Amino acid sequence: MPAWLGIVLVLAALGAIFGGLRAAQAQYGLAPETTRKGVHVLMGGVTLTFPWLFDAFWPVALLGGLAAAALFAVRTMPGLQANVGRVLHDVERPSYGELYYAGAIVLLFFLSGGDPVLYGVPILLLGLADPAAALVGLRYGQALYQTSDGVKSGEGSASFFLVAFLCVHVPVLLFTSTGRVESLLIALIAGVLVMLLEAIAWRGLDNLFVPVGGYALLSTHLAMDAYELAARLLAIGVLFALATIWHRETTLNRSATFAAALVGVVTWMIGGWTWLLAPAALYFGYTLLWPSSARVAESDSGPPTLHTVHNVLGVASVGFGWLVLSVAAPEQTLLYPYTLAYAAYLGLIGTERLRSYPYDFSTARILGSSVLKSCTALVVPFVLAEGFGLHLLPLAGGLVGGVGLTAAFYLQWPRFFDHARTPFQTHVRRALLVTATSALGLPLLFLTDGLRPDVPWPFV
Repeated sequence: MPAWLGIVLVLAALGAIFGGLRAAQAQYGLAPETTRKGVHVLMGGVTLTFPWLFDAFWPVALLGGLAAAALFAVRTMPGLQANVGRVLHDVERPSYGELYYAGAIVLLFFLSGGDPVLYGVPILLLGLADPAAALVGLRYGQALYQTSDGVKSGEGSASFFLVAFLCVHVPVLLFTSTGRVESLLIALIAGVLVMLLEAIAWRGLDNLFVPVGGYALLSTHLAMDAYELAARLLAIGVLFALATIWHRETTLNRSATFAAALVGVVTWMIGGWTWLLAPAALYFGYTLLWPSSARVAESDSGPPTLHTVHNVLGVASVGFGWLVLSVAAPEQTLLYPYTLAYAAYLGLIGTERLRSYPYDFSTARILGSSVLKSCTALVVPFVLAEGFGLHLLPLAGGLVGGVGLTAAFYLQWPRFFDHARTPFQTHVRRALLVTATSALGLPLLFLTDGLRPDVPWPFV
Protein backbone atom coordinates (compact mmCIF):
# COMPACT_ATOMS: atom_id res chain seq x y z
CA MET A 1 0.00 0.00 0.00
CA PRO A 2 1.10 3.63 -0.34
CA ALA A 3 3.29 4.84 2.52
CA TRP A 4 0.89 7.61 3.47
CA LEU A 5 -1.96 5.11 3.90
CA GLY A 6 0.22 2.94 6.16
CA ILE A 7 1.08 6.00 8.26
CA VAL A 8 -2.61 6.89 8.64
CA LEU A 9 -3.52 3.32 9.65
CA VAL A 10 -0.75 3.15 12.23
CA LEU A 11 -1.68 6.52 13.75
CA ALA A 12 -5.33 5.47 13.91
CA ALA A 13 -4.40 2.18 15.59
CA LEU A 14 -2.21 3.93 18.17
CA GLY A 15 -4.96 6.45 18.90
CA ALA A 16 -7.44 3.62 19.38
CA ILE A 17 -5.02 1.85 21.76
CA PHE A 18 -4.66 4.85 24.05
CA GLY A 19 -8.34 5.77 23.88
CA GLY A 20 -9.49 2.22 24.55
CA LEU A 21 -7.12 1.68 27.46
CA ARG A 22 -8.11 5.00 29.01
CA ALA A 23 -11.79 4.05 28.76
CA ALA A 24 -11.09 0.62 30.27
CA GLN A 25 -9.04 2.20 33.04
CA ALA A 26 -11.85 4.60 33.92
CA GLN A 27 -14.59 1.98 33.76
CA TYR A 28 -12.90 -1.04 35.34
CA GLY A 29 -10.27 0.60 37.57
CA LEU A 30 -7.33 -1.15 35.93
CA ALA A 31 -4.05 -0.97 37.84
CA PRO A 32 -1.54 1.59 36.49
CA GLU A 33 1.02 -1.09 35.64
CA THR A 34 -1.61 -3.10 33.78
CA THR A 35 -2.51 -0.24 31.44
CA ARG A 36 1.13 0.70 30.96
CA LYS A 37 2.06 -2.85 29.96
CA GLY A 38 -1.09 -3.04 27.85
CA VAL A 39 0.38 -0.19 25.79
CA HIS A 40 3.58 -2.26 25.49
CA VAL A 41 1.81 -5.30 24.11
CA LEU A 42 -0.57 -3.50 21.76
CA MET A 43 2.03 -1.06 20.43
CA GLY A 44 4.34 -4.01 19.87
CA GLY A 45 1.64 -5.70 17.82
CA VAL A 46 1.12 -2.60 15.67
CA THR A 47 4.83 -1.88 15.09
CA LEU A 48 5.49 -5.55 14.32
CA THR A 49 3.70 -4.99 10.99
CA PHE A 50 6.18 -2.34 9.78
CA PRO A 51 8.30 -4.64 7.53
CA TRP A 52 5.11 -5.49 5.60
CA LEU A 53 3.66 -1.97 5.64
CA PHE A 54 6.75 0.00 4.62
CA ASP A 55 9.57 -0.68 2.19
CA ALA A 56 11.50 2.51 3.09
CA PHE A 57 12.88 3.99 6.29
CA TRP A 58 11.36 7.47 6.09
CA PRO A 59 7.76 6.50 7.01
CA VAL A 60 8.99 4.75 10.16
CA ALA A 61 11.19 7.73 11.05
CA LEU A 62 8.23 10.08 10.53
CA LEU A 63 5.96 7.92 12.68
CA GLY A 64 8.63 7.77 15.38
CA GLY A 65 8.94 11.54 15.41
CA LEU A 66 5.17 12.04 15.54
CA ALA A 67 4.82 9.45 18.31
CA ALA A 68 7.62 11.00 20.35
CA ALA A 69 6.07 14.48 20.00
CA ALA A 70 2.65 13.17 21.03
CA LEU A 71 4.04 11.25 23.99
CA PHE A 72 6.02 14.28 25.11
CA ALA A 73 2.85 16.39 24.94
CA VAL A 74 0.99 13.79 27.01
CA ARG A 75 3.79 13.93 29.58
CA THR A 76 3.99 17.74 29.84
CA MET A 77 0.52 19.21 29.10
CA PRO A 78 -1.76 19.23 32.20
CA GLY A 79 -4.96 18.61 30.22
CA LEU A 80 -3.56 15.52 28.53
CA GLN A 81 -1.82 14.36 31.72
CA ALA A 82 -5.12 14.21 33.57
CA ASN A 83 -6.82 12.24 30.81
CA VAL A 84 -5.00 9.96 28.37
CA GLY A 85 -1.72 10.52 30.23
CA ARG A 86 -3.00 8.36 33.10
CA VAL A 87 -2.62 5.31 30.88
CA LEU A 88 1.18 5.71 31.10
CA HIS A 89 2.01 7.95 34.02
CA ASP A 90 -0.02 6.69 36.98
CA VAL A 91 2.89 4.47 38.03
CA GLU A 92 4.87 5.82 40.99
CA ARG A 93 8.40 5.38 39.62
CA PRO A 94 9.88 7.99 37.25
CA SER A 95 10.17 6.62 33.73
CA TYR A 96 10.78 7.84 30.19
CA GLY A 97 10.08 4.40 28.77
CA GLU A 98 7.48 5.51 26.22
CA LEU A 99 9.99 7.87 24.58
CA TYR A 100 12.67 5.16 24.53
CA TYR A 101 10.08 2.80 23.03
CA ALA A 102 9.45 5.12 20.08
CA GLY A 103 13.18 5.66 19.56
CA ALA A 104 13.90 1.93 19.72
CA ILE A 105 11.36 1.19 16.97
CA VAL A 106 12.97 3.69 14.59
CA LEU A 107 16.50 2.52 15.43
CA LEU A 108 15.61 -1.15 14.97
CA PHE A 109 14.01 -0.59 11.57
CA PHE A 110 17.08 1.34 10.45
CA LEU A 111 19.59 -1.23 11.74
CA SER A 112 17.70 -4.25 10.42
CA GLY A 113 16.79 -2.71 7.07
CA GLY A 114 13.25 -3.90 7.68
CA ASP A 115 14.27 -7.57 7.86
CA PRO A 116 11.26 -9.36 9.42
CA VAL A 117 13.34 -11.54 11.75
CA LEU A 118 16.05 -9.09 12.80
CA TYR A 119 13.39 -6.43 13.35
CA GLY A 120 10.51 -8.61 14.52
CA VAL A 121 12.25 -10.67 17.23
CA PRO A 122 13.45 -7.59 19.20
CA ILE A 123 9.93 -6.14 18.91
CA LEU A 124 8.53 -9.36 20.39
CA LEU A 125 11.03 -9.09 23.25
CA LEU A 126 9.93 -5.54 23.89
CA GLY A 127 6.21 -6.20 23.50
CA LEU A 128 5.87 -9.53 25.33
CA ALA A 129 8.84 -10.40 27.57
CA ASP A 130 9.03 -7.06 29.37
CA PRO A 131 5.28 -6.92 30.24
CA ALA A 132 5.37 -10.55 31.36
CA ALA A 133 8.20 -9.79 33.79
CA ALA A 134 6.40 -6.77 35.22
CA LEU A 135 3.01 -8.42 35.67
CA VAL A 136 4.35 -11.70 37.10
CA GLY A 137 6.66 -9.80 39.42
CA LEU A 138 3.81 -7.67 40.75
CA ARG A 139 1.52 -10.65 41.29
CA TYR A 140 3.89 -13.36 42.48
CA GLY A 141 7.19 -11.67 43.29
CA GLN A 142 8.76 -12.88 46.53
CA ALA A 143 12.49 -13.18 45.76
CA LEU A 144 13.11 -9.43 45.67
CA TYR A 145 16.34 -7.65 44.75
CA GLN A 146 17.33 -4.00 44.77
CA THR A 147 17.89 -2.02 41.58
CA SER A 148 18.52 1.61 40.71
CA ASP A 149 14.80 1.93 40.00
CA GLY A 150 13.50 0.29 43.16
CA VAL A 151 12.75 -3.39 43.66
CA LYS A 152 12.42 -6.18 41.11
CA SER A 153 11.81 -9.88 41.66
CA GLY A 154 13.45 -13.13 40.72
CA GLU A 155 10.08 -14.46 39.59
CA GLY A 156 9.69 -11.51 37.21
CA SER A 157 13.18 -12.03 35.80
CA ALA A 158 12.52 -15.75 35.33
CA SER A 159 9.30 -14.94 33.47
CA PHE A 160 11.21 -12.52 31.28
CA PHE A 161 13.73 -15.23 30.42
CA LEU A 162 11.08 -17.83 29.53
CA VAL A 163 9.09 -15.48 27.29
CA ALA A 164 12.28 -14.08 25.72
CA PHE A 165 13.49 -17.61 25.01
CA LEU A 166 10.30 -18.40 23.09
CA CYS A 167 10.30 -15.03 21.32
CA VAL A 168 13.73 -15.86 19.90
CA HIS A 169 13.57 -19.62 19.47
CA VAL A 170 10.30 -19.94 17.55
CA PRO A 171 10.90 -17.25 14.87
CA VAL A 172 14.56 -18.21 14.35
CA LEU A 173 13.62 -21.88 14.00
CA LEU A 174 10.64 -21.33 11.68
CA PHE A 175 11.70 -18.37 9.55
CA THR A 176 15.45 -18.75 9.07
CA SER A 177 17.74 -21.51 7.83
CA THR A 178 19.28 -21.88 11.30
CA GLY A 179 19.42 -25.46 12.56
CA ARG A 180 17.41 -26.72 15.50
CA VAL A 181 20.35 -27.01 17.89
CA GLU A 182 21.71 -23.61 16.86
CA SER A 183 18.31 -21.91 17.26
CA LEU A 184 17.98 -23.42 20.73
CA LEU A 185 21.41 -22.18 21.79
CA ILE A 186 20.83 -18.71 20.31
CA ALA A 187 17.55 -18.47 22.21
CA LEU A 188 19.23 -19.49 25.48
CA ILE A 189 22.03 -16.96 25.02
CA ALA A 190 19.66 -14.16 24.04
CA GLY A 191 17.22 -15.02 26.83
CA VAL A 192 19.88 -14.81 29.52
CA LEU A 193 21.53 -11.64 28.28
CA VAL A 194 18.40 -9.62 27.55
CA MET A 195 17.06 -10.71 30.95
CA LEU A 196 20.17 -9.18 32.51
CA LEU A 197 19.71 -6.03 30.43
CA GLU A 198 16.14 -5.71 31.73
CA ALA A 199 17.31 -6.30 35.30
CA ILE A 200 19.86 -3.48 35.24
CA ALA A 201 17.78 -0.88 33.36
CA TRP A 202 16.44 2.21 35.09
CA ARG A 203 13.84 4.87 34.27
CA GLY A 204 12.43 2.91 31.37
CA LEU A 205 15.75 2.29 29.61
CA ASP A 206 14.80 -1.38 29.29
CA ASN A 207 12.63 -0.23 26.37
CA LEU A 208 15.88 0.67 24.62
CA PHE A 209 18.33 -1.87 26.08
CA VAL A 210 16.19 -4.95 25.45
CA PRO A 211 15.36 -4.50 21.72
CA VAL A 212 18.74 -3.09 20.72
CA GLY A 213 20.51 -5.80 22.73
CA GLY A 214 18.28 -8.43 21.13
CA TYR A 215 19.13 -7.15 17.66
CA ALA A 216 22.86 -7.10 18.43
CA LEU A 217 22.77 -10.68 19.68
CA LEU A 218 20.77 -11.96 16.72
CA SER A 219 22.86 -10.21 14.10
CA THR A 220 26.12 -11.56 15.56
CA HIS A 221 25.04 -15.09 16.51
CA LEU A 222 22.93 -16.32 13.59
CA ALA A 223 26.04 -17.19 11.56
CA MET A 224 27.73 -19.21 14.36
CA ASP A 225 27.78 -22.99 14.44
CA ALA A 226 26.62 -25.13 17.35
CA TYR A 227 30.10 -25.55 18.85
CA GLU A 228 30.76 -21.81 18.92
CA LEU A 229 27.35 -21.14 20.43
CA ALA A 230 27.74 -23.84 23.06
CA ALA A 231 31.16 -22.47 24.07
CA ARG A 232 29.69 -18.98 24.27
CA LEU A 233 26.76 -20.14 26.39
CA LEU A 234 29.15 -21.98 28.73
CA ALA A 235 31.35 -18.89 29.09
CA ILE A 236 28.33 -16.70 29.85
CA GLY A 237 27.20 -19.17 32.50
CA VAL A 238 30.64 -19.29 34.12
CA LEU A 239 31.02 -15.49 34.19
CA PHE A 240 27.53 -14.99 35.58
CA ALA A 241 28.07 -17.70 38.23
CA LEU A 242 31.40 -16.22 39.35
CA ALA A 243 29.94 -12.72 39.63
CA THR A 244 26.97 -14.07 41.61
CA ILE A 245 29.10 -16.19 43.96
CA TRP A 246 31.33 -13.19 44.75
CA HIS A 247 28.33 -10.89 45.14
CA ARG A 248 28.23 -10.97 48.93
CA GLU A 249 31.89 -9.99 49.15
CA THR A 250 31.31 -6.80 47.19
CA THR A 251 29.57 -3.51 47.89
CA LEU A 252 27.21 -3.95 44.92
CA ASN A 253 23.47 -4.42 45.01
CA ARG A 254 22.04 -7.29 43.00
CA SER A 255 21.37 -5.40 39.77
CA ALA A 256 24.87 -3.90 39.94
CA THR A 257 26.22 -7.47 40.16
CA PHE A 258 24.24 -8.31 37.03
CA ALA A 259 25.81 -5.24 35.41
CA ALA A 260 29.29 -6.44 36.41
CA ALA A 261 28.55 -9.84 34.85
CA LEU A 262 27.34 -8.13 31.68
CA VAL A 263 30.48 -6.00 31.51
CA GLY A 264 32.53 -9.18 31.70
CA VAL A 265 30.46 -10.96 29.05
CA VAL A 266 30.49 -8.05 26.59
CA THR A 267 34.21 -7.45 27.15
CA TRP A 268 34.97 -11.10 26.48
CA MET A 269 32.73 -11.23 23.40
CA ILE A 270 34.44 -8.20 21.86
CA GLY A 271 38.04 -8.58 22.94
CA GLY A 272 38.57 -12.14 24.17
CA TRP A 273 39.93 -13.51 27.42
CA THR A 274 42.96 -11.22 27.57
CA TRP A 275 40.73 -8.15 27.85
CA LEU A 276 38.67 -9.77 30.58
CA LEU A 277 41.60 -10.09 32.99
CA ALA A 278 41.76 -6.41 34.03
CA PRO A 279 38.07 -5.94 34.95
CA ALA A 280 38.12 -9.32 36.70
CA ALA A 281 41.14 -8.22 38.76
CA LEU A 282 39.26 -5.10 39.83
CA TYR A 283 35.97 -6.90 40.60
CA PHE A 284 37.54 -9.65 42.69
CA GLY A 285 40.43 -7.59 44.01
CA TYR A 286 39.09 -4.35 45.44
CA THR A 287 37.49 -5.92 48.52
CA LEU A 288 40.53 -8.13 49.08
CA LEU A 289 43.00 -5.24 48.85
CA TRP A 290 40.90 -2.97 51.06
CA PRO A 291 38.78 -5.18 53.36
CA SER A 292 36.85 -2.22 54.74
CA SER A 293 35.07 -1.99 51.40
CA ALA A 294 33.56 -5.45 51.82
CA ARG A 295 29.79 -5.77 52.10
CA VAL A 296 29.99 -7.43 55.51
CA ALA A 297 31.97 -4.58 57.07
CA GLU A 298 30.15 -2.63 59.77
CA SER A 299 30.76 0.93 60.87
CA ASP A 300 29.38 3.15 63.62
CA SER A 301 26.61 4.25 61.26
CA GLY A 302 25.67 0.74 60.12
CA PRO A 303 26.54 -1.29 57.03
CA PRO A 304 28.06 0.49 54.04
CA THR A 305 25.84 1.88 51.31
CA LEU A 306 25.57 -0.54 48.40
CA HIS A 307 26.75 0.66 45.02
CA THR A 308 24.48 0.63 41.99
CA VAL A 309 24.56 -0.03 38.25
CA HIS A 310 25.76 3.54 37.73
CA ASN A 311 28.91 2.87 39.76
CA VAL A 312 29.69 -0.25 37.74
CA LEU A 313 29.11 1.47 34.40
CA GLY A 314 31.14 4.49 35.52
CA VAL A 315 34.14 2.32 36.42
CA ALA A 316 33.87 0.26 33.21
CA SER A 317 33.28 3.21 30.88
CA VAL A 318 36.89 4.26 30.28
CA GLY A 319 38.18 0.74 29.78
CA PHE A 320 35.34 -0.04 27.41
CA GLY A 321 36.22 3.05 25.41
CA TRP A 322 39.80 1.80 24.96
CA LEU A 323 38.47 -1.63 23.97
CA VAL A 324 36.22 -0.14 21.27
CA LEU A 325 39.07 2.02 19.97
CA SER A 326 41.34 -1.01 19.82
CA VAL A 327 38.76 -2.92 17.76
CA ALA A 328 38.35 0.09 15.45
CA ALA A 329 42.13 0.33 14.95
CA PRO A 330 43.28 -3.32 14.93
CA GLU A 331 46.77 -2.48 13.75
CA GLN A 332 47.60 -1.28 17.26
CA THR A 333 46.34 -3.05 20.38
CA LEU A 334 45.39 -0.67 23.18
CA LEU A 335 45.51 -3.25 25.94
CA TYR A 336 48.04 -1.16 27.86
CA PRO A 337 45.98 2.05 28.33
CA TYR A 338 42.98 -0.23 28.91
CA THR A 339 44.81 -1.97 31.77
CA LEU A 340 46.05 1.38 33.03
CA ALA A 341 42.47 2.65 33.19
CA TYR A 342 41.37 -0.24 35.40
CA ALA A 343 44.50 0.12 37.54
CA ALA A 344 43.74 3.83 37.96
CA TYR A 345 40.17 3.11 39.03
CA LEU A 346 41.41 0.48 41.47
CA GLY A 347 43.86 3.01 42.87
CA LEU A 348 41.09 5.60 43.11
CA ILE A 349 38.94 3.17 45.09
CA GLY A 350 41.87 2.39 47.39
CA THR A 351 42.68 6.05 47.93
CA GLU A 352 39.05 6.77 48.76
CA ARG A 353 38.93 3.88 51.23
CA LEU A 354 42.24 4.69 52.93
CA ARG A 355 41.26 8.34 53.22
CA SER A 356 38.04 7.36 55.02
CA TYR A 357 39.77 5.05 57.54
CA PRO A 358 39.42 6.11 61.18
CA TYR A 359 43.21 6.36 61.33
CA ASP A 360 45.23 9.45 60.56
CA PHE A 361 47.17 8.12 57.59
CA SER A 362 49.64 10.48 55.97
CA THR A 363 49.21 11.43 52.31
CA ALA A 364 52.40 9.58 51.44
CA ARG A 365 51.15 6.39 53.07
CA ILE A 366 47.79 6.59 51.31
CA LEU A 367 49.47 7.17 47.95
CA GLY A 368 52.07 4.47 48.45
CA SER A 369 49.61 1.82 49.58
CA SER A 370 46.97 2.47 46.90
CA VAL A 371 49.52 2.67 44.08
CA LEU A 372 51.50 -0.40 45.13
CA LYS A 373 48.48 -2.64 45.62
CA SER A 374 46.67 -1.48 42.49
CA CYS A 375 49.69 -1.85 40.21
CA THR A 376 50.54 -5.27 41.64
CA ALA A 377 46.98 -6.49 41.08
CA LEU A 378 46.90 -5.32 37.43
CA VAL A 379 50.47 -6.00 36.33
CA VAL A 380 50.03 -9.77 36.68
CA PRO A 381 47.17 -10.09 34.16
CA PHE A 382 48.96 -7.68 31.84
CA VAL A 383 52.10 -9.82 31.88
CA LEU A 384 50.01 -12.93 31.23
CA ALA A 385 48.48 -11.26 28.18
CA GLU A 386 51.59 -9.52 26.82
CA GLY A 387 54.36 -11.97 27.60
CA PHE A 388 57.73 -11.32 29.23
CA GLY A 389 60.11 -8.87 27.60
CA LEU A 390 62.11 -5.69 28.01
CA HIS A 391 59.05 -3.65 27.07
CA LEU A 392 57.52 -4.48 30.46
CA LEU A 393 59.99 -2.32 32.40
CA PRO A 394 58.96 1.09 31.01
CA LEU A 395 55.31 -0.02 30.87
CA ALA A 396 55.40 -1.00 34.54
CA GLY A 397 56.87 2.40 35.34
CA GLY A 398 54.08 4.05 33.35
CA LEU A 399 51.53 2.01 35.27
CA VAL A 400 52.89 3.29 38.58
CA GLY A 401 52.99 6.85 37.27
CA GLY A 402 49.43 6.78 35.90
CA VAL A 403 47.91 5.32 39.05
CA GLY A 404 49.97 7.69 41.20
CA LEU A 405 48.75 10.73 39.25
CA THR A 406 45.14 9.58 39.55
CA ALA A 407 45.42 9.11 43.30
CA ALA A 408 47.29 12.40 43.74
CA PHE A 409 44.65 14.40 41.85
CA TYR A 410 41.93 12.78 43.91
CA LEU A 411 43.69 13.58 47.19
CA GLN A 412 44.31 17.15 46.10
CA TRP A 413 40.66 17.86 45.19
CA PRO A 414 38.54 15.23 46.98
CA ARG A 415 35.41 17.38 47.11
CA PHE A 416 35.50 17.92 43.36
CA PHE A 417 35.51 14.15 42.72
CA ASP A 418 33.15 13.20 45.58
CA HIS A 419 30.55 15.94 45.89
CA ALA A 420 29.23 16.97 42.51
CA ARG A 421 25.64 18.14 42.28
CA THR A 422 24.49 14.77 40.94
CA PRO A 423 25.96 11.24 41.06
CA PHE A 424 26.17 11.32 37.26
CA GLN A 425 28.48 14.35 37.40
CA THR A 426 30.63 12.56 39.98
CA HIS A 427 31.02 9.57 37.64
CA VAL A 428 31.81 11.84 34.69
CA ARG A 429 34.50 13.72 36.62
CA ARG A 430 36.17 10.52 37.73
CA ALA A 431 35.94 9.06 34.23
CA LEU A 432 37.57 12.17 32.75
CA LEU A 433 40.41 11.94 35.27
CA VAL A 434 41.03 8.26 34.52
CA THR A 435 40.77 8.90 30.76
CA ALA A 436 43.45 11.56 30.99
CA THR A 437 45.85 9.52 33.11
CA SER A 438 45.37 6.31 31.12
CA ALA A 439 45.97 8.23 27.86
CA LEU A 440 49.42 9.11 29.19
CA GLY A 441 50.30 5.48 28.53
CA LEU A 442 49.97 5.89 24.77
CA PRO A 443 53.45 7.41 24.21
CA LEU A 444 55.03 4.57 26.20
CA LEU A 445 53.00 2.04 24.23
CA PHE A 446 54.33 3.30 20.90
CA LEU A 447 57.91 3.71 22.15
CA THR A 448 58.10 0.11 23.39
CA ASP A 449 56.64 -1.50 20.25
CA GLY A 450 60.03 -2.71 19.06
CA LEU A 451 60.79 -4.40 22.38
CA ARG A 452 57.78 -6.69 22.37
CA PRO A 453 58.25 -10.46 22.03
CA ASP A 454 57.33 -11.89 18.63
CA VAL A 455 54.97 -14.45 20.18
CA PRO A 456 53.04 -13.24 23.24
CA TRP A 457 52.58 -15.83 25.92
CA PRO A 458 50.40 -17.64 26.80
CA PHE A 459 46.95 -16.28 25.83
CA VAL A 460 47.45 -14.52 22.49
